[in-house]
Amino acid sequence: MAAAQSSSDLAAATAFEKSQFVNGSVTQDAFYKTPSSSAGATPGTLLKVEADANASAYNLPPGTAVSRFMYQSEAFDGTPVPASAYVLWPYQPLVQPGGHFPLVVWAHGTSGIFGDGAPSHLKNLYNHFAAPFPLALQSYVTVAPDYAGLGVEKTADGRDIVHQYLASPAHANDVFHAAQAAQEAFPRLMSEFVVMGHSQGGGAAWGAAQRQAIRPVKGYLGSIAISPLTNLSELPQTDNPLIDVVGAFMTPGMQTLFPDFQPKSLFTDIGWERWQTYTNMRAGMPVGVALLIDVQLLKQGWRNDSYIKEFVNLTANGGAKIEGPLYVIQGEDDPNMHLSTTTSGVDKTSRNYPDSQLEYLTLPGIGHDPAMFASQRNWLDWIAKRFAGVPVKAGVQRSQAPPTPQPMSAYKANSDWILTKVTEPFELA
Repeated sequence: MAAAQSSSDLAAATAFEKSQFVNGSVTQDAFYKTPSSSAGATPGTLLKVEADANASAYNLPPGTAVSRFMYQSEAFDGTPVPASAYVLWPYQPLVQPGGHFPLVVWAHGTSGIFGDGAPSHLKNLYNHFAAPFPLALQSYVTVAPDYAGLGVEKTADGRDIVHQYLASPAHANDVFHAAQAAQEAFPRLMSEFVVMGHSQGGGAAWGAAQRQAIRPVKGYLGSIAISPLTNLSELPQTDNPLIDVVGAFMTPGMQTLFPDFQPKSLFTDIGWERWQTYTNMRAGMPVGVALLIDVQLLKQGWRNDSYIKEFVNLTANGGAKIEGPLYVIQGEDDPNMHLSTTTSGVDKTSRNYPDSQLEYLTLPGIGHDPAMFASQRNWLDWIAKRFAGVPVKAGVQRSQAPPTPQPMSAYKANSDWILTKVTEPFELA
């Protein structure tokens, strides 16, 4: 078998990944065991609640608390499937008339394709200060689905749950059903809610807007899609190795849609060896980066595969009808979800449905993950307006962030830090 960058790199990545688990692997955490009551439960049904998930076990901001719950969601084909989610609680939630708390549903970016990639199972909840922490610190109760296949790995009768990675309609199902189950679990949550997501979750948020046009849900106020997945086939051909990882991550879920699909046909020989190692480990993103990005993982032209094209055709965002306000935010220097691809999705929606309530903000000099940080003021203002009932104009409204007060070269380009617990009192000085 071909070696990773080095065996020590892989060992270090594995150790780091495990150090981020709250209670060991999800296979060891009783919370993620599916109750027998899930058999036959309709999507949106609350299955299990852990009201106090022990904030001290997480790396959370002071003055926040965390809950976890399990609920019945819905796969791409409509099959009921159990899934997990967390709730991040502010110290002083905003209170609307009637004493209810405004609710934001957060859809996370790529965190893996196996159970241990569930944000509810990670000490920093994965996207931490990029979105869920600021939402809670601005007094919004934040519900965050893990997505089906992350966290809860098996049905009540022991069948494997496969994460249908980048099937945005399936992730949109997770979003809506999580909101419904959370409202049942915690009656003080408002029936109204806003959806927000980034990258994979940006696709989920856009997918939620498209789903709302077909299967309307009462209380939905709109979606924010940051650096969203729209149409994989429209991404420019580049040498970015993460796009091959995206393609590889899609293959298990594609097999659930296309039983005749043979994933091996997409991989290079060394890529298939690495992929087999990765899937046997059922690892997350740190191990994936250590193991998968230093080789040519997929064959040239893999996006032309007929199954890939059909999957994209079934799951793409952009060009379909949306219902309710949609706020799309895109970094102009995003190396993963390119500006041209997101703009194409906006253009197609505008052309096909000119009365769509669609706002499009671009951020000069900003990349993929930094878009969440750089646009924080924008999305917080937008959320506040939705709960205040401020109307959104029909038609596409386009804008660009104003010039920065300092040259772009003076601004930090990407995160180079992580959240970790202190080991000595002086580290808090």
